[in-house]
Amino acid sequence: MKEMLAYKCKFCGALGTAECDPDCPPIDKAAWMPLLCCNRCGSYQSWLRRIADRLSQWAREWTVRSDRDREASKMSTRQSLEALTRKIAEVMCRFYRVDFTWDPDIVNELLAHPHQGMWVVRTFERSIKRLAQQRPLL
Repeated sequence: MKEMLAYKCKFCGALGTAECDPDCPPIDKAAWMPLLCCNRCGSYQSWLRRIADRLSQWAREWTVRSDRDREASKMSTRQSLEALTRKIAEVMCRFYRVDFTWDPDIVNELLAHPHQGMWVVRTFERSIKRLAQQRPLL
């Protein structure tokens, strides 16, 4: 019979339950409980990790290009970054349950500071989170 453990999501604070199979090797449950999160937050965080990997890969490729190559591909890079940041904004707004918000300055910041891509995305996420907190409760 599986053991049910009550936990609190480390990201959103939602209460949930996790199953622990007694046939598995014993674990230190007290150490694992603070690390558990709900499926919604877990999916969002893994998506965000994939976006971080994608941005860091883009930044590495962008910084090793010569100035002439950067200038030649600036428009196509801008368009692809625009599409990527719009998708990022769409997912973040859906996660925080706010209306779609996007600013073209995000692309400008990424092009100006490619090595700080995740910082730019996290700053944008904080602004969306702030919007969600200002939303009136229904």
